[in-house]
Order: sequence, then C-alpha cells, then structure tokens
Amino acid sequence: MVGQDTFYERGGQRDDRYTQLVRRLAVEDPEWTGGLLNWLRGEGSMRTAALVGAAEFTRARLDAQLPGLSRQVVNSVLQRPDEPGELLGYWTSRYGRNLPKPLKRGIADAARRLYHERSLLKYDTESKGYRFGDVLELVHAAPDPDKRWQGDCSSTPSTGGTAVGTTSPQRCPR
Repeated sequence: MVGQDTFYERGGQRDDRYTQLVRRLAVEDPEWTGGLLNWLRGEGSMRTAALVGAAEFTRARLDAQLPGLSRQVVNSVLQRPDEPGELLGYWTSRYGRNLPKPLKRGIADAARRLYHERSLLKYDTESKGYRFGDVLELVHAAPDPDKRWQGDCSSTPSTGGTAVGTTSPQRCPR
C-alpha cells in the first residue's frame, strides 16, 4: 500500500496490519467494512487504501465462502477510470491472474460507469500496467444499454450506421 516507515512501525508491517484488519472485518461485519472502504475512497480521499481494502475484502469473503457484497464494494471504491486497472494490478501481483467472479463483476460494473470517450483520452496511457482494453478483456464487461457507443453498433461515417462487423446495410436499432 504505502510502505513508508514511521518512527514506531515499518511500512510493510503497517500494510500487513491493515490488510489483516480488513480481512477480519469483511467476515465479521461486512456492511460496516464496505461503508468504511467507500468512505475512505470518497470523503477520506485515500485511494490506495480503498483499492487494497476492496481487494482484501473480496479475498476474505471468498476464503470464508461467504456470498455477496464483494461485487458492490469493489464497484463502490472505483471512482476514477484508471482505478480498475490499478485494482487488477494489485490483485494479480498478490494473488495471480485467476480473477474471481465477484472481482470481475465489480470491475465490470465500474467500467460500464466510468469508461467513456473523455476518460479514454485522459487515462488510457501506455504508462499504465493495465490499459482499458486489457481491463475489458479480463473482466468481460457488457456494454451499458444506455450508452449506445459502448455497444456493437456505431453511427460513424465509416460504417454509415450499419452494425459493426457486418457487410449488409442493417441499421442499428434506434
């Protein structure tokens, strides 16, 4: 997480203590812990702590074989378009490339909400470990029906309003 040493405690020890606390509370009091993580990301402005907490929350609930809440917690802490990639980076560095369904679905929900033209231009840079396309490929996010440009149809001049990938002049539903 932060990894910065203080006078009383090493950064790694503090990070481990934080993850152990989140994992314990995710099982004992998941609603409160979800609210805490949401507060950390929102009013608390603690981005990394919220992302790490959401990943550890999900892992603890999976280890305890407890259903529910992980998807919602993951979605609630992702508030910037580059954060789904950062969360995937943390998860894969800690637990490998096997992504559990609650994590995938929470990230997919956030991607539907956060990914749009402006965010693509601003946040999808080569310096990121996981770019937007990588995130979408890993979590298999479905397009939002309210955002026509996310679906399979395009009304750009290059396709003339036909369905992408087809050669027939089928019009996209309006």
